[in-house]
Amino acid sequence: LFKEVAGTRTQLGTYNANIADNTFAAIKLEIRAAAKKVYLNAVERISSADESLVGNQFAGVFLASNNSDTVRIDNFLSESVAALLDELLQSRREIGLP
Repeated sequence: LFKEVAGTRTQLGTYNANIADNTFAAIKLEIRAAAKKVYLNAVERISSADESLVGNQFAGVFLASNNSDTVRIDNFLSESVAALLDELLQSRREIGLP
């Protein structure tokens, strides 16, 4: 887990996983204020309480391989809690709930 501010990358945590070729791995990044957590297949593997990253930020995915094999990422999803709440409230209004 890294943060990058003004072009400077700082490591916040690390976890080494051996994932076999052609194997599915679910990676989840959870950010709630200063608390940052990374889950691998629903198990928390990295956590950080870096207070310097708490405002409107951006998330991205970078994977490295120890050899020349290709690492494939699909189904990357980033959601804003505010946008999700707006969508939920709109759905409730559409069906007549307050």
